Amino acid sequence: MAIIAASILDADFSNLKYEVQRVADAGVDAFSLDVMDGHFAPRITFGDFLVAKVREWVPLPIEVHLMVESPGSLVQNFCDVGADMVIFHVEATTDPLGVAQIVRNAGRSVGVAIKDKTPITVMSDELLQEIDLVNFLAVPSELVARNQRQIRFRGSVN
Repeated sequence: MAIIAASILDADFSNLKYEVQRVADAGVDAFSLDVMDGHFAPRITFGDFLVAKVREWVPLPIEVHLMVESPGSLVQNFCDVGADMVIFHVEATTDPLGVAQIVRNAGRSVGVAIKDKTPITVMSDELLQEIDLVNFLAVPSELVARNQRQIRFRGSVN
């Protein structure tokens, strides 16, 4: 079954509550919120405060995609404010399994993202057993702000 997850990346932030509720009312299944820190990805978007607001406005699942350096220091905050799934980049941490376990221990689903030029072999079998989703970016993260095409796989990656 397909899941339609709406991004707010290019929404009208001056009227964000209305935008989020309008899209939710249109029948999307979830929201995908791309958090960028201006370092790992060149754009700066928003943080956990905005995720908490979206959680307040709609009851739909929220997936948070962390395109940030050192995601291990941030994942717990996003779990605490209402993310249902946290996706982080394997390239942004020296301990992807540890980051995944923080998210899992918070009772949330966990995914990893991998850049277009990163070999899939960076993901250990142990990590793949711990996660729910792999998000392969089909374009360089420098271009994500302009052209977000992502390929996602759920389940076994063999």
